[in-house]
Amino acid sequence: MNDYGNPISDMFADANLQASRQLFQRIKMSDADVIVFERFFNTAKSDEYFKALNENVVWKQERAKFYGKFIDLPRLTAWYGDEGKSYKYSGITVNPEPWTPTLMEIKKAVEAVSGLEFNSVLLNKYRNERDSVAWHSDDEPELGKNPVIGSVSLETLVCSSSSTKPRDCGKLSLCRMAVI
Repeated sequence: MNDYGNPISDMFADANLQASRQLFQRIKMSDADVIVFERFFNTAKSDEYFKALNENVVWKQERAKFYGKFIDLPRLTAWYGDEGKSYKYSGITVNPEPWTPTLMEIKKAVEAVSGLEFNSVLLNKYRNERDSVAWHSDDEPELGKNPVIGSVSLETLVCSSSSTKPRDCGKLSLCRMAVI
């Protein structure tokens, strides 16, 4: 069971996937089940969302402590969500900004295909090729025992290695898609 009370294997029932009219790919990993919807939003909608988020999100340059020194995270971040859904990672505590209309639209689209409800979102803005995120597990206590992560990429090309650990090292190019 996941934290929403659904059996993991039933998380994406065929009815939900067929209703989405989206082509999807299931990627099995040693400690994760990944569903990829390529071209989840069409190009025009992706561009519209990207522009709105880029211009209207309250982006922050967070600092985290690594090996006794504070450093700027190599990206900008923003935390939006339901009231009271604070989040702590890498020694940083963030309190949610209220959902914007754009984020709510994206949230509802992801919920429609997943059959799940999401209560918050961590946005990452990669400004150039030097911005990134390191390998991590999304295993903070407030996420629950088996967290479900919905990830949407709106940029034309965002490449990452899709794995919960480097040992799985399957490459997945994220191009205007949703990964859940």
